[in-house]
Amino acid sequence: MVEKEAGKILNRLNLTVITEFYDDETLRKYGCTFKKQVIVTGYYAASEVAQWLEAMRKRLLKLHCPAQPKRKLLV
Repeated sequence: MVEKEAGKILNRLNLTVITEFYDDETLRKYGCTFKKQVIVTGYYAASEVAQWLEAMRKRLLKLHCPAQPKRKLLV
């Protein structure tokens, strides 16, 4: 309930919110809370850069926000 209300208030104020999510469940649950949202996340089990990049892409592509315009994927 608090998350929904905070989302509504901050969206009306047109503020950018920076959030940190390090597991897929939390990312799915809260990743679309704000219209203007920067998500900080990570992947720690990679043994090489290509593996890290693929894991990050897979994680972020799971994030689907139907009520919002398409988001930029920076990895």
